[in-house]
Amino acid sequence: MATVQIRPGGQFIKNLDLYAGDSYTSPAYTVKEGDTTIDAEDYTWKILVEDAISGADFVTLTSGSGITFPSGKFQWSLSAAQTAEMVPERSYRYDIQFTRPDGTVKTIQRGNIITHIDITPA
Repeated sequence: MATVQIRPGGQFIKNLDLYAGDSYTSPAYTVKEGDTTIDAEDYTWKILVEDAISGADFVTLTSGSGITFPSGKFQWSLSAAQTAEMVPERSYRYDIQFTRPDGTVKTIQRGNIITHIDITPA
């Protein structure tokens, strides 16, 4: 089971290597603030993936649209169609941000995504 620990002043960095045209689903993360496990569904979540070269937005995922909450955990996905639109060997950047019910916004994870050509077609 994966856990995202919300730390003051810092983000978890996770880089991803994906194959263009393959679906991607993250682990289902338990989210903790301090020692307290939170129900991730109580927060509003957003992920932005952008082209690292141009800075152009590639895709935005939101609660219910690419972001799900299995058993109160946080999980996100890119569809095969979305990764098929990524240019192989190009770098993309992403970050994961949530908004608490009180309006506080926090970025908890960021990283780079590199897509590769899938030798075996779907």
